[in-house]
Amino acid sequence: MELATKAIDWYNDWFGIVSPLPKIDLIAIPDFSMGAMENWGLVTYREVAVLVDEAKSSTRQKSRVALVVAHELAHFWFGDLVTMVGAI
Repeated sequence: MELATKAIDWYNDWFGIVSPLPKIDLIAIPDFSMGAMENWGLVTYREVAVLVDEAKSSTRQKSRVALVVAHELAHFWFGDLVTMVGAI
């Protein structure tokens, strides 16, 4: 997803901390009980939360997808990188 690449690049630049992962996989799961969940190196999304039809989806739907993708990727900076050692 181009959006995910742009979000990661933005976070790398904004915070001055480059993601320690060489790649982050994103997967859409049809029956995922959570809306989305970040895991180290893998972000899982409920299918309906990230898949849109470029020709048919509204601007609002596309914005929602952008928000969800950016939110989950932000956890790599606001969670995974700053979690207390004893909390893991």
